[in-house]
Formats: sequence, structure tokens, C-alpha cells
Amino acid sequence: MSARIILARGKETPQFRRHPWVFANAVEHLNGRARPGDTVLVETHDGRVLGRAAWSPNSQIRARMWTFDADETIDDAFFKRRIAAAVARRATVISEHGVRLTVDIVNGHKTGFYLDQRDNRRLTRDLSAGRRVLNCFCYTGGFSLQALAGGARAVLSVDSSAPALEAAQASLGLNAGLDASRAQWRDADVFELLRELKSAGEQFDLVILDPPKFAPSSAHAERAGRAYRDINRLGLQLLTPGGLLMTYSCSGGVSAERFQGFVAAAACDAGVDAQVLQHLQAGADHPVALAAPEGEYLKGLLVVRN
Repeated sequence: MSARIILARGKETPQFRRHPWVFANAVEHLNGRARPGDTVLVETHDGRVLGRAAWSPNSQIRARMWTFDADETIDDAFFKRRIAAAVARRATVISEHGVRLTVDIVNGHKTGFYLDQRDNRRLTRDLSAGRRVLNCFCYTGGFSLQALAGGARAVLSVDSSAPALEAAQASLGLNAGLDASRAQWRDADVFELLRELKSAGEQFDLVILDPPKFAPSSAHAERAGRAYRDINRLGLQLLTPGGLLMTYSCSGGVSAERFQGFVAAAACDAGVDAQVLQHLQAGADHPVALAAPEGEYLKGLLVVRN
């Protein structure tokens, strides 16, 4: 028999609304024994079964709901059904706008490629014609290749991971229609390089800032804010008048409103006037459950320097 999580009185409302996370403070106790990753039943304090979940005893999210159907078995067939359904929903979108890319599924970040930025990479392509582009934290070059496909006159891509840059250049080699002579790759610390470029008087028509997660939780938001202000200040200072900044945060602990506040403060620090042209978000293959707004972690801004 499966172990059972018993929820504290009054803590079952999120699961009634089909929220997939059970937080530590919602768990009254565990009946039975369960190892990390084991499937457990989730019950209310008065014995109503809400579904089945994966148990995680050392996390603030103690359980993640597999299903809200208590009779559904969690086995190989379950995962095959779920994966097939996910693939079918994405069948009309997972192609990257005609650009071929190499993806290291085993060793790469996340799934080996940041699929959530798909639509924003297409926007980059649409905005890049004739522009000099700086792509920071470029990873395997998704934004860079789309900028080249869109007709950028030059693209400088920066990341501190040599293997990621090698993968990016390998992807560029797969696309015969892209002019490799317009691409430059730099293995460097982005913060340091931005300062070097500013000191050298360099300017760009489009700057892309897609950093790693600076704030894993809201408790880290203030410290993350200093990093966001720093890179956005430098990015804005490197823009030509009329230049565009595409800036992102994937930190779940930073709300869209707070992130925009960081960018506004960065513009003030930089001594430039800027306007938001568009709010950016994850693509269609990263849908957000209505009952779990926390899933909307990616936020971005398209900003023009006046």
C-alpha cells in the first residue's frame, strides 16, 4: 500500500483547485514510509483522497501532484501517455523558425536548450536586420543564430562556458544560409566584458540580456536586484540612440513588476531615457496552468533607448 500524506486542516484548498504543489507547511504528517521520489497518496485531514504525488521530504515543496485521479496508476504507461500528449500539443510549434540547432539533452542545461525563449528568439530575428547585436549569456547561441537569420550585420555572443560556445558554433555550421563571418564568439565573464566594451566606447543597435537565475526564491530578490541593475545599466549604456534592449529574468522569486522596477532603476543609473515597447514571456510550449501562476517564471522587456 502507498504511503499517505495527510494535509493539515484548512490546507487542502490549493489541491481542490488543482494546484500541483503541496508545501511543507500544508503537511500534517506522513502515514507509512516513503523515499524521495516515491509516489504517495494525498489526503485531507478527514480522509478524502485528492490524488497521487511525488514525495520530496527535504524540499519546501513536499509533494508534486502526478494526478488528481486517485485511481490512476503511476507507471510506465502513465508517463508514456503524458509525454505523448505533451508532444502532440507542441507538434505545430517544438521547429525553431527554420534554424537548425544542436542540443545536448544529457549534459546541457534544462532540456539541453531553453525552449521557453522560442517566440522571443523569433522576435529577435524580426528586429535584427542591419543591426549590430550583442548577445550576453548566449549559452548555445539560439538568439545569435536568429539574429543572423534576420540579417544582422554583426553579432557578438558572450558566455563563460566554452562547451556552450562550441555547441553554438557547431549549430552555426549546420545552417549554410547564415554568414559565419558576421559572428564573433567570446568566452568571458559577461559583467567584466560589458565594462570593457563600455570603456572601449563600443556601441550596439540591439543588446540581449538573458542571464541565469539570479533569485531562486523571493528571499534572494534584493541581492538579485543589484545584479539585474548592473547588467541592465551597462546594456543601456552600450546602446546607440534608438537602440533596442531585450532583457529577461527567469527568476521565479522576482515578479514581472519588480523586474521592470530593476530595469527602470538601471536606466536611471545609466543616465538614459528609455521606454518599454513590449512585455515578453515564455512561448506557447510553456503554458501556465491557471491554478498555478507560479509557473509564469520567465518575464522580459523590449526597451528602446531614446
